[in-house]
Amino acid sequence: MIGARQWRAAGRGGAVAAWLGCVVVLFAPAPASAAERVVFCEAQVQACAGATRLGDAPPRGWWAALDDRVLIEAARAGKPLPTLLYPSQAAYQEATAGLRGQEVEAAVLRRLPNVRAGATAAAPPFLFGVVRDDMQEVIRAAGAAGAVNVEGTLAAAVALAGGRDRFKDLSPGECVTRARESVARLRAELKGGPPAAGYAREAERLAALLAVLRPHNAERASLPDVERAYFIPDQRPPAIRDEMFADDPWYAWRGGTVRLLRGSEVAKPAWRGRKLRLMYVDRASFLADLTSLTDAQMNRRLSAWLSGPPPEAVAALVSRLAFDHAVEMRQCTAAQAAPPPAPADWDGMTKLALDNLHLVLQRAGRTPAAGLRAAVGRLRADATLLDVLVHAGPTTSLIVPAVDRFQAAVQRLAN
Repeated sequence: MIGARQWRAAGRGGAVAAWLGCVVVLFAPAPASAAERVVFCEAQVQACAGATRLGDAPPRGWWAALDDRVLIEAARAGKPLPTLLYPSQAAYQEATAGLRGQEVEAAVLRRLPNVRAGATAAAPPFLFGVVRDDMQEVIRAAGAAGAVNVEGTLAAAVALAGGRDRFKDLSPGECVTRARESVARLRAELKGGPPAAGYAREAERLAALLAVLRPHNAERASLPDVERAYFIPDQRPPAIRDEMFADDPWYAWRGGTVRLLRGSEVAKPAWRGRKLRLMYVDRASFLADLTSLTDAQMNRRLSAWLSGPPPEAVAALVSRLAFDHAVEMRQCTAAQAAPPPAPADWDGMTKLALDNLHLVLQRAGRTPAAGLRAAVGRLRADATLLDVLVHAGPTTSLIVPAVDRFQAAVQRLAN
């Protein structure tokens, strides 16, 4: 069977979120209550001496729980660092639940090269996603009434995503077109309720502004052809991987195949009437699992999702899309320099995008929002670790200045 291990040969970079193309660096003091991470240790890493050992992978090393303070002190002293595997013990336990013995070791060793690939100095790519989730939680905890922390968090997000110059080469019409595409993607996932109504209003206002800026494009609707992963029980996978496997990924499972299909493909006669089971609502999540999970982990996840992805997975996707959209509305500033009515309209739609983000986050269906103080504290702890790890090596990456500005904005948040 061709599964997650075989996919590894096709490349590891597909799961990194698009908004992380421009990221940032942080310098801050150690948090008052440091978090505990799961790391992979090797013999020469003295920082692991006092770590709580969780498992062994001889002769490579072992994995352990380690306090942020130890990591930060070692990094600032220029000492060898362990590899950050998981942002918390809870994340590690979730990733290895249901696995036994060598399956756990295999899962850890499978993840190890993936977190090292694409790392900025000692900061693995997933840590940027962790701080993005933290920022969403701060906004959720602050609510519409906590404008100071909400605006401060969005300013930090703008800094981390490349600043207000990210879209400097876009025209006002291109800004509106990009925003319409983001809203259309959100509407494709929302099934009624206040958030769906809010984004419908935003779509109408964007269409009206586009009619002023680009009359010839105003009637052209944004209809995203979303890719989703389906399990097709009666389709056997190819015998070998072809050259396009990276563009057309699949996973052999239970005598059938899990593969990506666009909405336009599902509607074609070739697929109508077939027993398609929805497994993933987006390409990125499917690729993330293919590139980071063992076959045992992948099989466990697919079995759990055979009736469809859980609501929390869909809610997490919608929250990320809504957050990224609200951030990009602040970055795409060309409309502010256009002739009236564009500046006033764009300002109003930026506020509407934030209102809609609040609706999405409050409806996310996750655990109750943490208190604001706790949410800000978690963001600061993760941002501090990101900052220190990004600086734990030559600071030649273009990401470093962005992280510096991000960290400065996080430290300005009210407690």
